[in-house]
Amino acid sequence: FFICDKMLKSFCLIVFALFIVLPVVEVVQADANGGVPCAACTLVIQLLLNLMVVDDEQFDHVLMNYCTTLPAPYTDPCILFANQFGEEMLTYVGENASSDQMCRALGVCTNTTCNLLPTRTGILPEQKSFVTEETKDFLRQNSVWQWLQEAIYKWTSEHIPAIDLDGDKFAGHTETLRGTNWRGKDCDPLSNNVYPGRQDSSFPDSIDQDCNGIYGRDHLGRSYENLYCSGTNRRGLIALGDSATAHFRIPPQYLTASDINSTTYDHMIYWGLNEADWPHRSWGTGHLNDTTGDCAGPLDSIYLNLYNRNRCNFRDFQNIGVNGARTSSMKPPGIIESMARNPLSDYPALVIFALVGNDVCHGQPTTSVMTTPEEFEQNVVASLDYLNTTLPAGSFVALIGLAQGEILWNTMWNRTHPIGCTYEELYDYLNCLQISPCWGWMNSDPEVRAATSLRARELSLVYEKIIKEYTFANFEMAYHPFPLPQAVEYWTSQGGQVYELIEPVDGFHPSQIANALLGQFVFDDLLQAHPEFVGDENPNNSLIQDTFGDQGG
Repeated sequence: FFICDKMLKSFCLIVFALFIVLPVVEVVQADANGGVPCAACTLVIQLLLNLMVVDDEQFDHVLMNYCTTLPAPYTDPCILFANQFGEEMLTYVGENASSDQMCRALGVCTNTTCNLLPTRTGILPEQKSFVTEETKDFLRQNSVWQWLQEAIYKWTSEHIPAIDLDGDKFAGHTETLRGTNWRGKDCDPLSNNVYPGRQDSSFPDSIDQDCNGIYGRDHLGRSYENLYCSGTNRRGLIALGDSATAHFRIPPQYLTASDINSTTYDHMIYWGLNEADWPHRSWGTGHLNDTTGDCAGPLDSIYLNLYNRNRCNFRDFQNIGVNGARTSSMKPPGIIESMARNPLSDYPALVIFALVGNDVCHGQPTTSVMTTPEEFEQNVVASLDYLNTTLPAGSFVALIGLAQGEILWNTMWNRTHPIGCTYEELYDYLNCLQISPCWGWMNSDPEVRAATSLRARELSLVYEKIIKEYTFANFEMAYHPFPLPQAVEYWTSQGGQVYELIEPVDGFHPSQIANALLGQFVFDDLLQAHPEFVGDENPNNSLIQDTFGDQGG
C-alpha cells in the first residue's frame, strides 16, 4: 500500500468498503483482532441497519437497494453478494444481532471485546458463522479488493502525477492521480522545459514557459512576462506534510443513512483517485470551489493568498501531503524527493513543512513508538539538507509545529457519530483493533492524552532549536505554531461550535471550515512576522487581470 500507514490506511479503506462490499469477508492478517477489514465490515453493516430504520425495509431489500446507489464498477459485485448472502444475513438481523456480531459471523472480526456498539442479546453469531471455505472462494473470485490495492499503490507509491508524459512532475489535464488537484497545471505536457515555476527559458515570448498564463508582447513589442513580472519577487508554494496537509476527508453523507440516495456516491471514484484527500480545498494549496457537494464550505489557502498578492505566481504550487507521513518518511530517500524544483532554472519557493501529528500519532497502544526529540531533529535536518540542494537561492521554509490534539477528545467524546455511536465508543473501538489514527489523543485515558500532548510540544520546540543552530545557503527559516487555537478562538467568536472544525467521520482531521481558517491564519502570521516570506504585492496585478483575465483558469 502507499505510505499511508496502518492507522490512516484504516480510514482510507473503511469507506472504500462501502462500494466494495465483497472484500470485507477476506480477512487480512495485518492488524489486531480483525483490524481494518473488521472496522470496514462493521461500519458497512451498521449503515445498512440504519437504512432499515430510515427506509422501513427488510435487510435484504435494503442491501439490494444500496447496491444500486454505488458507482457503476461496483454495483454488480455488490448485487452478487446480496443474492448470495442476503437471506442468511436477514436471519441474523431477525435474531437481533449487532453489526459487530454479524461481522464476527462473517469471519472478519475475531475479538468479542472489540465492539463499536453495545452487544445485543440473542444468538451469538460468532459461534454460528455461515462463511464456509466455499463462500470465501466465491468472494475471492468476485472481489475487486486486490485490483483496488494494486491500483492505489501504482498511483501513489511515488507521490507524483500518474500521467506525466514529459517527466517534469506536473500533469497536463488529469485532476486526480496526483494531477492538477495536487500541482499546478502543466501547459505543455510534452516539454519538460515548460512547467509551473520555471524561470530560465530559451523559448520566445509567445511561449508560456512557466504556465502562469502571461505570455506574448504588447503593441510596443515588449514582453508581457518581463513587463508585468520582472522584479516582483515571485515565488511558488510547496506544502510538505501529512494527511492534514493533503486534507483527508470522508464525506459524512457516505455514512449517514438519512442522506443515502441515488446520487450520494456519484463522486466516490473521483474521491478515491485523490487518495481520499482534497488538496484542491486544503489550507496550503486550496484553489478550486467544490463542484461535488462532498466537500462544501469556505475556501482559503496560502497559495491563494500568494496568488492574490502576485498574479505572476499563478499555478506555481505543489501539495506533497501524504496520508500517514511523519518526519522519518518525509526525509530522503522518502516523500520529499517527489517535489519538483530546480535550483538553477526555477523561481524561489515558500516551503510549508507541516508534519503536524504522526510523529506522536499511531495505532499501537503504547507511547514508546512516538518519535523522540533526538530522532525528530535528525529527520528534519535531513529534509532541510535535501531542500538546500533542491530549492533555488532566495527561498523560504516555514516550519509548522505539531497540532494541539487534545481538542479532539475534549470536543468530540460525547457527541454522536454519523453511524450512530458516540465518538468515545468509536475511539475505543479503533483502539481495540489497533487501527486508530491517533491512539494517544483519541483515547479515554487522560494520562495518555496528556503524555501525547507533552511529546507534541517537545517536538515543536525542536524546530526552534534547529533555527538557532543551523543555517542553509539557499533558504531562510521561521517557526510558526499550528494555528488551531487561533481558529477555535475566531470561529467561536463568530458564533460557531468547536466540533464544526473537526471532520465528523474520523473525528480527527481539520474540517473544510478549519482548513480555510488555517490557511488564512498561517498566511497572516507569516505576513506579520516575516513579510519577506510572502513577498510584496505586485503593482501590475490589475494590468495582468485586464490583459489575461483568469490566466487560463
